[in-house]
Amino acid sequence: MRQWMLKDHSKESYAIAMCKTEVSNQTSIIKVIEVRYPNDDDYDQQHHAYLEVSQNFPSVVLNEINQRMDLDTMIEIHTHPFMGGIPHFSHVDDQDEKRLSSWVHKEMGKVNYGSVLLSTDCYSFRMWYLHEQQFEKPIYGVIKTQTKNESIRGYQDNKRSNQSFILQDAIHHRSYLALGKHVISNLMSHEMITIVGLGGIGSIIAENLVHMGFMHLSLIDHDLSETSNLNRMVGLTYQDAENKCPKVEVVKKHLLAINPELNIRTYQEKIQEEAMKEVVASSDWVLLATDNHASRFYTQQLCFQYFVPFISVGVNIEVDADKIADMSGEVIVIRVGDHLCLKCMERLDFNEIAKDMSPDDIARKGLVDRGYVKGADVKEPAVKNLNAILGALTVDQLVNQYTRQHPFHPITVYEYNRFPIIYNDQTSMNNKVKPCSICDI
Repeated sequence: MRQWMLKDHSKESYAIAMCKTEVSNQTSIIKVIEVRYPNDDDYDQQHHAYLEVSQNFPSVVLNEINQRMDLDTMIEIHTHPFMGGIPHFSHVDDQDEKRLSSWVHKEMGKVNYGSVLLSTDCYSFRMWYLHEQQFEKPIYGVIKTQTKNESIRGYQDNKRSNQSFILQDAIHHRSYLALGKHVISNLMSHEMITIVGLGGIGSIIAENLVHMGFMHLSLIDHDLSETSNLNRMVGLTYQDAENKCPKVEVVKKHLLAINPELNIRTYQEKIQEEAMKEVVASSDWVLLATDNHASRFYTQQLCFQYFVPFISVGVNIEVDADKIADMSGEVIVIRVGDHLCLKCMERLDFNEIAKDMSPDDIARKGLVDRGYVKGADVKEPAVKNLNAILGALTVDQLVNQYTRQHPFHPITVYEYNRFPIIYNDQTSMNNKVKPCSICDI
C-alpha cells in the first residue's frame, strides 16, 4: 500500500483502510481487512503538498463499513511525498479529523475513526476516541506487519528508550559476523516473542532465541516440572524436578543466567485463560510448542483474531516392537494473509480437541472409553536430539523472517528413518482443504 501511494512524488495520495477492531484489556488491535483507493475523478484537487477528495468517496466507504458485520473502523491514509522522517499532522489535519470523527460518531455510532500520515520513509498513526462527549488529544499507535522487513519507522518508535548494547555487543559479537549487526539489532530492539509450551521443545526454542539475540520473551505454560522431564528440558535440574517447580520459572532462571538483561514475562496459565489474550495480542510472533491439540487450536484462534503470525512445531516418534518405526517433526510458519492454517492443513484432531476441552472429567474419560481418542493414557516417547533439531529449525525459520537469507517455504519437515533428511513439504500445501473458514480471509 505504501509503495503504491508513494510511487508518484509529484502529488499527495489518499486511501481508506477498512478495518476491524479487537480489544483485549488495555490493548486495541485494529486489523486492516481491505484498502480502497480513489480513482482520478474522485479527487477534487491533488497537488504536491495538498489534496482534496470528493465527499462521495469516503461516504460510500463509510456506509459500507457501517453495514458490514466484519468491519467497524475507518482509517484515512494520506501521503506527504515532499518530506522524509517522522511526518507531523498539520493544524488543518487536526481540525478536519476532529470534525469527521465527531460526525462519524454521531451518525454511525459503531464506527471508529483514525488516520495515517506517510512520509517517504516513516509514518504517524493516530486514533480519535470520544471521552465525555469531547474529542481530546488523539491516541498514537504503532503499525505492525506480518514480517519485520515490511515495517517502517513510526512516531512511537522515537519515544521508546534505547537499549544499552554494551553487554550485548560482547555476547553477540560472533553473531554480528554471521548475520550482520543490523539484523541482530532488529531482533534485540522491541520484538516480543511468545512461546506457548515450555517442555522439551519450547525450552530449547527459548534458549536458542536468547543465543540469537532476542531480548523480550513471554513464556506460557501451566505445567509443573517432574523427573520425567529431565531427559530433554533445558535448564531443569534434579532439585527443580523434585520440588515440582513451574516450567516457566525454570526456563526463566536458566535464560537470565545466560543474559541478565533479558526482559522475560512468565505466565503459569493455560493458553485458554482470559488473561492470555492480551499476551498474544501484544506479541510480534508466537512460537507454538505444546503437545495437545486443544492448546494448538486455541492458540491459532487467538493469533488469527489479533493478526499475529506464529510458528507451529511438533515431533513424532513411533515405536513398534521395540524398534523406531518413525522419527520426524515439522515446522509450519503461518502468517495471516498466506491462506494457510493448522485446520486446512489437517494438523488438528478435533476428537482430541473435544477430549482436552471438555470441562467434565467423566466426559473426557468417556471419549477415551468409546474409542474416539486412542492411546490417551499412553505417554509418547521423547528424546532430546529430535527436540533439539526441531527447536533449532524453528528459530532458524523465525530468524529468516528478519534476514531473508533463504527463500521462504511455509512447511519444513525433518525425518530420520533410514537416514536424516530435511525438506520443504510442498505436497501438503497443494493438498490443503479449500475453502477454509479460518485462513481464507
